[in-house]
Amino acid sequence: MKKVIVLLSVIAFMFAVPMTGVAAGPAKAFESSGTGSSIGVYCWQQAPYVDIICVDLEDKGFVFEATGTDHVPDCYKYPVDGSAVFDEYKGEYVLGFVQYYGDWAPTNTAYIDPATLDGVWFDDLGNSGDFLFLGPGPMAEGLVASEINRRDSGPK
Repeated sequence: MKKVIVLLSVIAFMFAVPMTGVAAGPAKAFESSGTGSSIGVYCWQQAPYVDIICVDLEDKGFVFEATGTDHVPDCYKYPVDGSAVFDEYKGEYVLGFVQYYGDWAPTNTAYIDPATLDGVWFDDLGNSGDFLFLGPGPMAEGLVASEINRRDSGPK
């Protein structure tokens, strides 16, 4: 029971960190716009896969609720939900989310650089890769495909 109380205290402390005043540029997506309001839909590619994670970020005061979809254009679309907080110690956002694929639901964590909104991700199945910021959404499938192709055509 003590471990649960300590864990809950740590989580409560993490969520108490305000998420305003971050660097200019793409990171403005995470700035608070008032409790209970959406700050917009934002999308990432879950590389090396072609899955596109688009979430509507809603300001809850000390945490951002993330609700959206994981989709592969012309293939599938599944629900995603989670939350984002700012890790003041590491100076990065932490986005935790679950992908609901019917009969199984992997848990994911993405560590996101506040200056670029790019990052890295891993899941509880042992998968990992780059979490590539694609921009605001919802993204039309043609835009998603062209953005992935643009990123994949660069230097290796």
